[in-house]
Amino acid sequence: MQIDPLEAGMCIAVEVPVSESQAVAGLTWYNNDAGTVFPEVLVAAGYRGAAPNVADALVLLEGVQGSESGWSQLDFGQDVMSPTEVFYVIFRLPGFTGDQGLGEGPGIGYEDAGVESSVFISTVEEEWIRMVTDKRLLVDPVYAGDGG
Repeated sequence: MQIDPLEAGMCIAVEVPVSESQAVAGLTWYNNDAGTVFPEVLVAAGYRGAAPNVADALVLLEGVQGSESGWSQLDFGQDVMSPTEVFYVIFRLPGFTGDQGLGEGPGIGYEDAGVESSVFISTVEEEWIRMVTDKRLLVDPVYAGDGG
């Protein structure tokens, strides 16, 4: 999934269902373009179908790059737990600087989900737009103790 036009500061938020007792140590995601540097990856507690509050989000990593059209892994450096049934992984997007690599810019892979899911995209002003889709963005949690 790519956004066009893309402005620096926009975000993609992906719902990750968790139980209150599950600690998440990182994530894997299908990255589009190895030339893309995501300025920040954040997490925020939330509720299914409701946009996250970026002001309450925790910045876990900065300057994140992934593989070229392939699976990538992030280690948060700390375990994260949510007091709710969902936490959001928020990718802050860089501005478009032209085709950066084979993937042609920032994006996250997706697959047919067979069920309705929510993806949130923010404007620079952090106003969220909910996209209801039958696609699932390929962002998966790595639970603490799983070893990857």
